[in-house]
Amino acid sequence: MMELLRTVRLVALATIAHVGATIHRTFGCRHVPAGTSLRVLLIGAYGNGNYGDDIVGEAIASALRYKYGATVRIAARQHNIANLTRDVAPTTFVGGGIRSVVRTWRLARGADVVILGGGGLLDGGMDDVHSSRLQLEYLAKLMVCATLRARLVIFGIGISPSSNYMVRSVMKHVLANVDWLGVREEVSFNYAKNINANAQLICDPAAVLLRQLAQRLNITQQPRNGIGVVLLDEKRWPAFVPSTAKVEQQRTAELADLADMLVVAAGDKDVIKLVCFHSSDVAIMDDLSKILIRKYPHFAKRVAAQPYPREHSRDAFAALMHCRQVYAMRFHPALAALISGVEVQIVGKLQKLVSLRTLTSDDGYWWYPAGYGDPVFQLGVALNLPAVTADE
Repeated sequence: MMELLRTVRLVALATIAHVGATIHRTFGCRHVPAGTSLRVLLIGAYGNGNYGDDIVGEAIASALRYKYGATVRIAARQHNIANLTRDVAPTTFVGGGIRSVVRTWRLARGADVVILGGGGLLDGGMDDVHSSRLQLEYLAKLMVCATLRARLVIFGIGISPSSNYMVRSVMKHVLANVDWLGVREEVSFNYAKNINANAQLICDPAAVLLRQLAQRLNITQQPRNGIGVVLLDEKRWPAFVPSTAKVEQQRTAELADLADMLVVAAGDKDVIKLVCFHSSDVAIMDDLSKILIRKYPHFAKRVAAQPYPREHSRDAFAALMHCRQVYAMRFHPALAALISGVEVQIVGKLQKLVSLRTLTSDDGYWWYPAGYGDPVFQLGVALNLPAVTADE
């Protein structure tokens, strides 16, 4: 019965997204008079206590408000919205599932533009029921707004095809019919441009904000010390509870290997800084800390668990920028370290970051290779407004 209900939910979400895309292709978006202050609804993986998602939301909302004079509201999937509401924009919990699509539609009434933005929201790499449901849910949340004749934008996300035929077909139909499509990775761009000839490759939306943070901290002129560690508890994803005995044994072995690498990297003086970016990181960081201290008792005073939660999401990124080296499994923390000139060691399968590690700018900060568009400028294009650059 549960399997049947899951299937029905997937089909319902797929139907909403597909019908919405067809409506949008037929009727398009309504005209907004020139000079009007745009009202924008931002949809994404917001409110789940992930500082990476928060920094993307902050970057997009800041550009909308301060560069383009828009009024912004955020639709959050989870309840952890205090930081977003205080630091970014008014945020409303809409949740997940079919009901969340209805709540999103209600929240979008009056919006001129609806943006699905930030993170790997349409990344089909996990290829499981949970990932399929999330992809269809985000597509449905965006495309249900076609009935409101809002301008529909996909901005700065990761996209890859799912092995699920229904998900793949619906995604192609949506990508072909949105008003503007911008992706953050070359692999996503190669996929998207074959569906939508107007697809754009852009820097991750958070990159501008992270570079501004590094410059404000004058980070290249500060002493670098410590080994930063950012993990993702892949072996316990998506529920983040203990798995089978075999999987837990593999997880412990991988943490033990990582502990060995960290001790070598830390040498005689560096502190190992365990930086959490999501509530699920706390357990794996605690386990890593115990393994480090058990294997290397003399390191007991050189393993520092950083606070979680933090008052401001960007504080976690600033902590990494002061490190000499960072071991990362998460994209945005690794990107922050890279942009600020910190040496990054990729743990696991963070291939989307490997493809970017090619250039360092003249001022000591890494930046994207040629071919990636300025996200602030491209946001103006997406809004159909006179565009400005991040530096203007």
